[in-house]
Amino acid sequence: IKIETIMPNRLKIDIDWKGLMVWKMNDKPSVDVRSQWLFGAPAQKLAVTVDATLSRKSEPFPAYKSYVFENPEVSFSSETKTILEAKLNDEGALNFSPALSLEQRAPGMLKAGLLVKVFEPGGAFSSDYGSIDFSPYSRYIGMRSPELKNFWDYLETGKTYPMDIVALNPDGKLVGGNTKLTARLYKVQWRWWW
Repeated sequence: IKIETIMPNRLKIDIDWKGLMVWKMNDKPSVDVRSQWLFGAPAQKLAVTVDATLSRKSEPFPAYKSYVFENPEVSFSSETKTILEAKLNDEGALNFSPALSLEQRAPGMLKAGLLVKVFEPGGAFSSDYGSIDFSPYSRYIGMRSPELKNFWDYLETGKTYPMDIVALNPDGKLVGGNTKLTARLYKVQWRWWW
């Protein structure tokens, strides 16, 4: 491997979501990108790209860790899209309002990983990575199964079990009022000897 192939970043890159915690599907948030050379001068007029990668988010709501908020019937493969190709201004800054859509159905809350690259005049680039929650839905239904106290972790047929259900908005707050919900429970039979 040649030494020239491994280069440290020569530019500092900052991404500012202005306090935004959850990027909602149809919103176009205002995002600031700022870059400067490591010796302090602004990265004037340099090209910048931003790639967003959507992936599953495990435990989307920390206050409800014991609840499941994903639809197990929906599979999801990570998606990567370029959401910005532009140039920084004279101060090495840029404000943009990204839009992001999905090519497939999401099982629940997603994570948007953003890879920001700022290109030097010679073609080399510096990069920075950040992430934010991405919400494709306006509410999330979480279900908590009863605690199982048997060896095989199963629910016995013919017994009544409580199921706790919550409806949350993308910010993790309880949704007020009544929410119409259709639920299906399946009995799965499995035998270890065949």
